[in-house]
Amino acid sequence: TCGNPCPVVDRKTGVILLLMTHNLGTDGEKAIIHGTSAGTRTVWICRSADNGVSWSVPREITSEVKDPSWGWDATGPGIGIQMLHGPHAGRLVIPADFSYRDTTADGKLSYQYGSCSFYSDDDGRTWHGGGTIIPKVNECQVAELPGKKGILMMNMRAYFGRHCRAIAVSTDGGVQWTPPRDAPQLTEPVCQGSFLLYHGRSRGAGDCLLFLNPASTTSRSRMTLRASFDGGRSWPAAKLLCAGPSAYSSRTELPSGDIGTLYESGAGTPYEYIVFQTIKPRELFRGTGRGAKK
Repeated sequence: TCGNPCPVVDRKTGVILLLMTHNLGTDGEKAIIHGTSAGTRTVWICRSADNGVSWSVPREITSEVKDPSWGWDATGPGIGIQMLHGPHAGRLVIPADFSYRDTTADGKLSYQYGSCSFYSDDDGRTWHGGGTIIPKVNECQVAELPGKKGILMMNMRAYFGRHCRAIAVSTDGGVQWTPPRDAPQLTEPVCQGSFLLYHGRSRGAGDCLLFLNPASTTSRSRMTLRASFDGGRSWPAAKLLCAGPSAYSSRTELPSGDIGTLYESGAGTPYEYIVFQTIKPRELFRGTGRGAKK
């Protein structure tokens, strides 16, 4: 199995770096987590200098980014980022998740999920493990908050039973993270979601955060795009993209300033086909007082 793709574009070189993970096809996630599998999860990278037409042979970077005590390890899925501002401007940051062994209050062994990051300051030639976020969080996406300080926010799938996403913040480029806390406006049925810093071609809307996930507390359905203009404290803008079954997603800002969304969907289940949908900024920002010419 080769999956959990997580690409990031290096603005300096124009190269697409594709991070991914691998495990033996006979090893299931539960066995890898419990250490009963034949192998484990490994982390790899390959490059494309021609916009994805061709790719280099994947290179393993497991020893650089994975704690040997972890079982499961997964990049993304979704996208990585390159920092724009602050003392770590230019840093490539990849969101990931992992499993670890823990001991309960009564001394019993348990297996938990956490989120983490790893980063490169030399265009992806070498990588360094960043901070971990525990407990009860998993698949995640990272975005740089609007402003010039270079503050990062991690948006995470959560298992606290409160039907909402969790967030954490880093002020040092992903080396350390705050403990997870609820984002109560971002409802979820426990699923992956996508998170993005949006600039806007017109710049009339200003930088803002965008979030996309199945916004239901009971099922993977109601794929909804949201916008925050105050660094993720509130989410006043929302647009329903698909009322029916829908699940994992990814997103980008297109050269036109439009918002490109990619997500799983279907008539009976969320896994029948993949949708690519383009959203004009005005469709999302209408009624919020944010200017958007597109």
